[in-house]
Amino acid sequence: MREQYFDVAIINNGENLMTVYYPLTKKYKRQLNYLQEKGLSKREMQIMAMVAKGATNSEIGTKLSISKATLKTHLNNIYKKLPKNSGIEFQQKRL
Repeated sequence: MREQYFDVAIINNGENLMTVYYPLTKKYKRQLNYLQEKGLSKREMQIMAMVAKGATNSEIGTKLSISKATLKTHLNNIYKKLPKNSGIEFQQKRL
């Protein structure tokens, strides 16, 4: 089964409960294409793909078999390659 991610909204009007799913595949592809255009390395792209999907630093480190310090170095290098405003969105996700 393929891994998929969604934005989810739950609407409750007191009588009915409705769940709305919005697939994020296109959003992630756009983000990754943007990052690729900025000259990120293969490893940096792996990291940012996981960041875009909401993985924590611990999850990324475990999955890629890298230390927290190495991950921080990669993230800092990534943010240096991005225009200031674009990096802010990704940095806020890490906090």
